Amino acid sequence: MKVIVISPPRPLPNELSWVKKLFHAGLEIFHVRKPDFSLRELEQYIQKIPVRFHPKIMLHSHHELIEKYDLRGIHYPEKAIEHGISNNIFTKSTSFHSLSQLKEGSDIFEYIFLSPIFNSISKKGYNAAFEIHELKKELKLSTHQVIALGGINKDKMAQIMELGFGGVALLGGIWESDSPVKAFEELKR
Repeated sequence: MKVIVISPPRPLPNELSWVKKLFHAGLEIFHVRKPDFSLRELEQYIQKIPVRFHPKIMLHSHHELIEKYDLRGIHYPEKAIEHGISNNIFTKSTSFHSLSQLKEGSDIFEYIFLSPIFNSISKKGYNAAFEIHELKKELKLSTHQVIALGGINKDKMAQIMELGFGGVALLGGIWESDSPVKAFEELKR
């Protein structure tokens, strides 16, 4: 099961120190989602992460940095799919917010985030959008690797596995904890 961490959208104190510790704790995929960062700010952020971890980084914006820094791949927002996606060799992921999108999703994506599965930890008022019975049925039929996002914490992991997800993406469950590394390690177990 994939355990993916998404960066907090706005900078946090000691964030990059925590990111490095997460990599040392076994983080395999780190999504850098900094919607308000300029190209230069995002480049400086990436430069502060040791080069050996760059192949584990997925970019949500400023995709042109992928070749310069030998990063893992690109995350495309749902609306970008309508405008076409380049057919490059990098890993691609996307986000869906309905079960009908899973049926129509493209095979060019290594995995797809589906959200919100549970009430969001980091986005207040962003509540679960799926009926559990329907979700389980659609996940069994899906040909995609679907990653659960939204409200994920260690108490939800058994249910996530039972539903048939291919992994989890963590944001609030990591960054709103006292120790992001401890939260990550507990979720991985």
